[in-house]
Amino acid sequence: MIGERGSPPARVARSRQPTVAAAVAWYGVHPVRYGLARTSPGRVAQLGRLLAPGAGHHDPLYPVQQAHTSAAATLRWATELDLPTADPGERTGDLLCARCERALLGLLPWLPVRVASAARRNRPDEMPGYLEAVSAAWLAVRQQAPALPFGGRAAPADPATAGARLVLADAVRAVIAAGLAIIGAPVCGWDD
Repeated sequence: MIGERGSPPARVARSRQPTVAAAVAWYGVHPVRYGLARTSPGRVAQLGRLLAPGAGHHDPLYPVQQAHTSAAATLRWATELDLPTADPGERTGDLLCARCERALLGLLPWLPVRVASAARRNRPDEMPGYLEAVSAAWLAVRQQAPALPFGGRAAPADPATAGARLVLADAVRAVIAAGLAIIGAPVCGWDD
């Protein structure tokens, strides 16, 4: 019986498979690939402990996939609700003035630099860290400055702000999708 993602079942059987093969059998290929991508060069000993079936660690790929899904869902809901939005145009930066929005805006343009730096320095572990930072920043924006009208008092009051927040959601969706594609992980966990 397999428990929740990343949690051990009631009874964990000892495996004689090599660590990576056992981890793939336990977690699936994509979480293991992401875990391998997160591992710094020279830290292979730590990897065995992290990937051991039943180790009880959380799956760091899951929140990144959830952030992508959340950003895409925000866009889909805005379309389905036929929200009154206005194209923010060149005012997008001025309309996204909450601290959390500014923090996220500070992260998004760094994707090409992170990719080039990770490739040049042979440090693939830098990409997952970047994606995890973008995901955490998106979560803060989603809670503190939502784009949809059911965000309470924080919901946008004018169509231009709603439009700017939807542009931000689309940028998050695109950055996470590109980053996961570079790592070789899917944007959703359903095709493991």
